[in-house]
Amino acid sequence: MKNVIGREVVIAQCPEMLSDESRYSLGVPDEVFFPENINDVKDLLTRAYKENLIVTFSGGRTGITGGAVPPDGGIIISFSNMKRILRCEKESDKTAILYCESGITLESIGRFLENPANWPEPVDGSELLYAGEFFYAADPTEKTAQLGGTVVTNASGARSFHYGATRKHIESIEVVLSTGELVKIKRSSKVESIWEIPLEKRTIKVDLPTYTWPCIKNASGFYNAPQLDPIDLFIGSEGTLGAICIVGIRLIKKPQFLSGLTFFPNRKAAFDFADFLRINSQIAAIEYFDESVFELFFTSKIQPSIDLPSLPENKQCAVYWEYIIKDTNSFDLEMDEWEEVLLRCGSSFDDTWSGFDSSESEKLKKFRHAVPEFVNSIVADNKRHCPLVRKIGTDSSIPGQYFREWFMSCVDKLIEQKIPFAAFGHLGDYHLHINMLPSNENQLAVALDLYHRFMLSACENGGTISAEHGVGKLKKDFLNCMFSEVALDQMRKIKHSFDPKWLLNKGTLF
Repeated sequence: MKNVIGREVVIAQCPEMLSDESRYSLGVPDEVFFPENINDVKDLLTRAYKENLIVTFSGGRTGITGGAVPPDGGIIISFSNMKRILRCEKESDKTAILYCESGITLESIGRFLENPANWPEPVDGSELLYAGEFFYAADPTEKTAQLGGTVVTNASGARSFHYGATRKHIESIEVVLSTGELVKIKRSSKVESIWEIPLEKRTIKVDLPTYTWPCIKNASGFYNAPQLDPIDLFIGSEGTLGAICIVGIRLIKKPQFLSGLTFFPNRKAAFDFADFLRINSQIAAIEYFDESVFELFFTSKIQPSIDLPSLPENKQCAVYWEYIIKDTNSFDLEMDEWEEVLLRCGSSFDDTWSGFDSSESEKLKKFRHAVPEFVNSIVADNKRHCPLVRKIGTDSSIPGQYFREWFMSCVDKLIEQKIPFAAFGHLGDYHLHINMLPSNENQLAVALDLYHRFMLSACENGGTISAEHGVGKLKKDFLNCMFSEVALDQMRKIKHSFDPKWLLNKGTLF
């Protein structure tokens, strides 16, 4: 097992381990370890427990809330060398389950499913899968993210509008606790109020929570639901309960998609069209790109990673949509209705960049992925001129009846305070990312104050502080806006049941 020892050596050899995509940094660990398998993780956590070492888990570090950012001292356990696809099995109902180590990337899973027979390493059961037959429907945007990281944040993406977030696609996990003990958890092991977990030398008893979970998209705190399935406590727990080492993901038959990027004259028109799309059961994704995004594209000195054609005349914002084809003529039968709605919204199919074949669809996907990359490039350039600045981004989902008023209020305040911003995201779930891009310390202070006000307002309107990226270290002070002290105390007791010394991912969530 590879390891790096000593703070100065860590800084010299593993500087990337000290921050994530938020560009937030905190401290330097004493050691970094790269385990090769689950037994290595068990050995590391057994040692850490005996020596009272703080442990930070590190995946692809694509997170934006500081969850993988280490404090001073302790150790980092990186899963980047645990990236094997272990086996495929089919359940009695023919459901295909793919078992992977947590360090594999979403990109690698996708490549495997495109051609299982040609995977460079043998995978037991791969003969059960035909090339391109299945896909992993959880759709986090960043494909370099590691599977384990997406599980512990319950990550989501564009197609989560139709298919749901990561939680809906996880069938089993193998978790190493802070003590070094291994727990294997399968879905559908429902319990009532107390979850008893038999281990080799003891039994853990966990009081399940009683607080109410928001009925909208949420990735803040430990999940709860009536008749809670215990596996869901770990999904979205941000590495605070244990090290998820092996994950069984449910695969589904891969459909054919049509896609388009349709332009609109203003925000209201775009939101009206999204309302029309939401009631169509064959819509997989509804993504929004605000006029603030295109303004940055055309005025910033930073060049985007793709060539952007001119926008249709008098159009300022856009909605990206994906349609699931159920039969050959399904979309053709709806086109007249769509065009009628588009015309009422000040647009048309003529104002749409189509993705009706695979090459066009790929171009639209590249555009969708290029937007957050472009925003991060602007942040990096700002940081070169003022090292203290960073992106300040919302991740709130808002109940539909309050969404427009909340979003427009945020936009008005940003314009009033002259803070550069770019807003985009998952309009289908009423979940947009408002990315504030301060370029100096004064703008940073204003942006942080606005963020605080935005979060309070989101919670007052029944929204969440994090809908997909987790709380991490950067948003934990806002958890009490969403949950009562009684609920937070229940979360702390769950944490204590699994991690009695509070060694895992110190400073994350709590």
